[in-house]
Amino acid sequence: EGALQMLPCLPARKMRVVEDEACAPELQQDQLAAIALRTSTSGQFHRFMSGWVKQQLVKLACSFTVTTPWFLILDADTFFLSPLEALDLMQQKECTPDSVVCDLKRKVQFRARNEMHQTLRDSEQVAWISQSAHTLHMPIARELYARSMGVTPQILSTAVITSMAFYLNNNVTGEGESWREYLLHTAFQALQNRSETGSNEFGWTEYDLYWEYARTQGLWVKYHTHSRLQKSEANLWSRADLEEWSPCDFTGNIHTGYWAVVQSTLKLSGAEIWERLMPCLDPHSSADAAAHHTAS
Repeated sequence: EGALQMLPCLPARKMRVVEDEACAPELQQDQLAAIALRTSTSGQFHRFMSGWVKQQLVKLACSFTVTTPWFLILDADTFFLSPLEALDLMQQKECTPDSVVCDLKRKVQFRARNEMHQTLRDSEQVAWISQSAHTLHMPIARELYARSMGVTPQILSTAVITSMAFYLNNNVTGEGESWREYLLHTAFQALQNRSETGSNEFGWTEYDLYWEYARTQGLWVKYHTHSRLQKSEANLWSRADLEEWSPCDFTGNIHTGYWAVVQSTLKLSGAEIWERLMPCLDPHSSADAAAHHTAS
């Protein structure tokens, strides 16, 4: 209820706030410590596990609370550029006997439109792909080195994650170990190797796990299609970009994307961002009105 009170503009009946530990009980401190003990004699690695690792597990684990075929992942540093409906993110074609998600009349087939990008051979992405494939105990699908899933925002299929969890539980995890515990243990091992050898190990990333598994198992083409319509070019990655940042140039044109990202590590205040966004929403708004709106 406290979380919902912070979002008064959204009707409570349309909101459900789920704690991380409700999706992944292994994220409780005592369980994290127990998993860390399997990796290190000190068992202290859970104290240093980054939020970056935890939020990746949450994205996968919380899919089991979702009641729709797909779910959209957004970060707090993502903002919308234009109105958006669920069907805007779906490719719609004629339903066939091979279609996995169709309307009730079996007339229209739906597939999620996911942003993809080219994989650069000298980038960290290559390491993430290979480490994720190793975590899955799977060969690397050749296409993974050509292109990969983009970062958040992203659309994931609940069916694909359910299938991947079942696969991990039955083919990879140890006795009595859940797939979530296995992924955390793998992340702890990578963390230990990084601290001891300075290696470039992460163990896995959520999107590379998903992409590798979906591609290898032939699920990608059933639930997804490639798209470049999601993320805009109006992203803000550094303070140096702020002076030339013109988000208004991108609003209202669906071909430039539905949303943009303001890198959270820039530590920009909400007032600074809102001051630049308000003219996009209302050309007659003043900067003072924008700041007042943000403060209120």
